[in-house]
Amino acid sequence: LAMASWSAVAWHGADAAAGATASHHRSPAAYFGAPGEALLVSDIIGLLEEGPREVNNLSSRFAVVFNEVVRGSHLTPYSPERRNDGSFKKWLLLCGFEVGPLFDRNRAFVSA
Repeated sequence: LAMASWSAVAWHGADAAAGATASHHRSPAAYFGAPGEALLVSDIIGLLEEGPREVNNLSSRFAVVFNEVVRGSHLTPYSPERRNDGSFKKWLLLCGFEVGPLFDRNRAFVSA
């Protein structure tokens, strides 16, 4: 059951978890209100305007800023000492980005 719930959130983003339909999709926005988080979300949206990107492409491109802004903030549940724990993808979903279904074992596309 937990896997089914994650799949729904993974495909439709945070809106699906909140019960919204695809036709009422909201623009991604900072979720925790950490300083710099809204700018990070804005930068990711800007990149995604060119089209969907793979999660690993986004995570490698924004890793340093994500670690400083999101992991480094006391406002978030993410540990600054941990890496490669799926936090970036979870954060994308909470912010309202859409993460598509997995392909090639563990790859997925992100869109705004």
